[in-house]
Amino acid sequence: MKQKNHRNTTRAFMVLSLLIILFGPVAGQLKSSQEAKNEFFHFAQNEGDANQPFYLSSSSIQDAFVKSDVSEIRANKTLIQNGIKLDSIYELQSNGWQIRRFINQFEYKNEVLTTKRRDHFKSSFTDSLGIREVWNYNNSQQVIRYTKLKKLEEWNDTMVVDEEILYTYFGDTLIVQNVSKLNYFFFNATTYNGDPYPAGSALYDTSKVAYYYNNFGKLIRTEGSGYYDLIQYQYDDLGRLVYQFWPPNFVVKYDYFLSDTLKVITIKWHQFDEEAVDFDSISSWSFNTSYSYRLDQFGRDSICTTNHYNHYFSSSSYEYNSNNKLAHQSFSFRDDTDSTLWLELGRIDYVYNQDLNPIEMHQSYFDEGWEEWRTQRQLNYYYSAVKSVELPEEQAPTNPTIYPNPVSNVLNVHVENGSTVNYHIYDLFGHQIIEGNLLNPAIDVSGLARGTYLLKLTNVHKIDIKRFVKK
Repeated sequence: MKQKNHRNTTRAFMVLSLLIILFGPVAGQLKSSQEAKNEFFHFAQNEGDANQPFYLSSSSIQDAFVKSDVSEIRANKTLIQNGIKLDSIYELQSNGWQIRRFINQFEYKNEVLTTKRRDHFKSSFTDSLGIREVWNYNNSQQVIRYTKLKKLEEWNDTMVVDEEILYTYFGDTLIVQNVSKLNYFFFNATTYNGDPYPAGSALYDTSKVAYYYNNFGKLIRTEGSGYYDLIQYQYDDLGRLVYQFWPPNFVVKYDYFLSDTLKVITIKWHQFDEEAVDFDSISSWSFNTSYSYRLDQFGRDSICTTNHYNHYFSSSSYEYNSNNKLAHQSFSFRDDTDSTLWLELGRIDYVYNQDLNPIEMHQSYFDEGWEEWRTQRQLNYYYSAVKSVELPEEQAPTNPTIYPNPVSNVLNVHVENGSTVNYHIYDLFGHQIIEGNLLNPAIDVSGLARGTYLLKLTNVHKIDIKRFVKK
């Protein structure tokens, strides 16, 4: 029998530490591999469970810097599509010596998501951990309340609220979240800080975070308690995050390079010894991380190489199926002892049904001690029909063509079978610029800036992507 070694302990949890780019608030400080793995689990659960399998792309990197704390409250508009709805997600997590399982269940009213419930289990779905999370949605499918409950076995199996977050919106925009976290549960009647508390009562710590936006809907400031006292965000003319500032003395800078075949995001940081000055005048930036993306012929992320400040390198590759859905990711890390050797230590595979909905996500890592691949996380998605009527058959768009290319004002799109097609136009950073229905085969692109764009054409059964240049 093969014996485990020390390298296994350190590397097993480096498998997905590429995802430490979703740092906590203090950029410039890397988390341990264990913390990084937990951060990935937390973010992936929020980002992907109720929508689609989470995967890392340059656009999600940029969004994560300013949205990771509100990722769960974003509307989920793809839970019902193609005549079916997502009912539940069964989930397994393993950290090498411990297995945990989760059941995510979704409830609807009039085909609108109302509740997501997540129950925690040990290694078996019959062995409850006594932890439950509940998300309540409004008619716009925005989360209006998140509640985490836990069972107190030592007090008659009582379920108490461990944490609760209330969300307030202005239209589609989150503006306030109020947080309550359990501080004390009084099993017996007592006096605390001079106030009497009967048996079974709870004491909560409360905090509030407010979100402020500019006229373009970009988050420019968060104010709250604790570490989130104040964070400020600044953007360039293309809407890309440039500075993230924690007054009075810490700032992070994001630089971007873009071509038809390459995207690079570089992150630097600076700590002021005295009062902050104009960020553009700072010359002594400290390098933190860079992400270099090679793009395929459709402008999609193909290979990403990551360089961290401590010369820790990682690389991830992306493979897509014929429907433009992400099918496979591979994560490799540069060997500690040989800088020319790359070791594949992580994989994520995605499986879809005939309606292009995800049915399985399988995340695995290579255990070097036992020299075998092991499951780190697995999601299984289960659906049911929304209506008993059959959906009308509709053929996929066949060999769509676009012209002229390059284009000045009007982009013409020709689809041979004339089926109903929706279109979306993205820049090469993945930001959607224009969307609509292709009832008229002429798309007005006169308002676009000069550059390269991607046109995505979709109907029920197929997705086509075309690249065009606006001159």
